[in-house]
Amino acid sequence: MSIIKASSAPILIIFGFGVMGALLSHILGYVASSLLGLFLLFSGHYRKLKLMLKPNRGKENFNLARHLRTMIRYGLPLYISSLLAMLLNQYQLILLDSYASNIEIGSFKAATNISSILTILIIPITTALLPAFSKIKSTNVKEDLEKFLNLSVKYSSLIMLPVTILVMILSKDLVNIIYGQDYSLSATYLTLYISIYLLMAIGYQII
Repeated sequence: MSIIKASSAPILIIFGFGVMGALLSHILGYVASSLLGLFLLFSGHYRKLKLMLKPNRGKENFNLARHLRTMIRYGLPLYISSLLAMLLNQYQLILLDSYASNIEIGSFKAATNISSILTILIIPITTALLPAFSKIKSTNVKEDLEKFLNLSVKYSSLIMLPVTILVMILSKDLVNIIYGQDYSLSATYLTLYISIYLLMAIGYQII
């Protein structure tokens, strides 16, 4: 999806589509990734799923409905929290449009774009830790979970805290290099926006 967006947006803009070209490239990225996902699903995984559902004598059949109910039951709280986060983000944009100027909104957006540098570091950490937490055995769950969580917070903080503090210190320079001096307000917004990552020292976004 990102490859399609990054490659098609400049081409459409160069050919004179302007903002509409950027919007079309954004939509095209989602369409291309959806079509590719459907192709991969029905080309290989769908056939494997049919084989798993086929009755086998002397073997326990794969109960798809039971596994789907389990997945939905565990995934529903995460889905609700993600939905609330999306609604909160939209509500934030509505408030910004009502009470902030275009310059302030643009400076805030620039700050959030730069803060994505930290997100690139966080996602691999949380993605790698999730399977590790799920492998904790049922015996001594509390002790193992506490020990593993402490180790996760320790090593994640060793990576994220120095990077966060460095970005906060160099926020003005980063904004000037990436966006120029016209976005001077973004340095303050960036420092405040990424300060939440300092909470990783107490487990923020570890799981």
